[in-house]
Amino acid sequence: MGNFSFSSALCPMGNSHQSQRARRHADEYKGTWSRSNDYEWGYTRDTGPENWWVHYPSAGGRKQSPIDINPEVAEFDSDLVVAPLKLQYSRAREEKLMHNTGATCAVRILNSESYATGGPLGSHKYTLREFHFHWGDSNQCGSEHTVRGKAYSAELHLVHWNSDAYNTFEEAQEKDDGLLVVAIFIQCCNSSNQGLEYLVQFLTDIPYKGQATELSSEFDLNHLLPVDTSKYWVYEGSMTTPPCHESVTWLIFYDPLKITGDELSLFRTLNCYGVNEDRPILDEHYGRILKNYRPTQPLGSRVIRAAEPNFMTHKDFHQQFHSQALFTTFPEIKGQFNRQGIK
Repeated sequence: MGNFSFSSALCPMGNSHQSQRARRHADEYKGTWSRSNDYEWGYTRDTGPENWWVHYPSAGGRKQSPIDINPEVAEFDSDLVVAPLKLQYSRAREEKLMHNTGATCAVRILNSESYATGGPLGSHKYTLREFHFHWGDSNQCGSEHTVRGKAYSAELHLVHWNSDAYNTFEEAQEKDDGLLVVAIFIQCCNSSNQGLEYLVQFLTDIPYKGQATELSSEFDLNHLLPVDTSKYWVYEGSMTTPPCHESVTWLIFYDPLKITGDELSLFRTLNCYGVNEDRPILDEHYGRILKNYRPTQPLGSRVIRAAEPNFMTHKDFHQQFHSQALFTTFPEIKGQFNRQGIK
């Protein structure tokens, strides 16, 4: 990884005792691991995001993800409208394998013919490699990105790589223009998205790390997209899991998908260890993947671009979904809010 100085790295949570201790240890040990399977990272107290930078220097960089989005300061970019985003997701001859990675539920697209182009990508074609999910230990949190400091219940990431410029995903993930991640918020309410409703039924087939199940080749990825794909934010950032390379163009849709509380709870039944492995002893989550989101990172000097000139209504929309999530979790208080004029 070169002559990296840990003492000069940014540690987003550096005020904690654990991070200070990790920094001292890192200054004594100059070697680092460069691949995510060299170190058992995770989301517990000892393996979680505040410690990743020790083993993955990029995690302490200045272009890290996720971030908090303030729609009022996002800059409208007319170029995103002139050359519209195109998501060409195909069902033909694509094998889809859902697996428990020990950190998330991911669906790998084999023989992928699905791609993204246009918008912030210009004429480059970015091929879809996989999609995965992030969630929290309650219905009120779980998304990695936030809007005005408020989280959604979960977040879907569709990971693409620049197949025009690079030969492999592994090569692309280390390049500035290597990856595109399309992020879609997911909000818990009393109804569900058709695509999510289909996918969650397979979670009971992969309770342990390393287990996998094949999805129907007829599953249409377009069912995971919001109705309006012309409204989104764009910024330059990083992978939100190790090795946290700063090689990602983030495209975050304005409109969220819907999921029910029962469906969302199935994600929390997944385990972070294999069927023939012992449950991790020092795991306050008792081996379950109860939450797998990284806290937001400083935006710094980066600019958030918007493909829609007026996002002011997003505040009302966001509040509406949070009200629905609150009523789903605490239905007994819905009547109190209805009496105050909130439906």
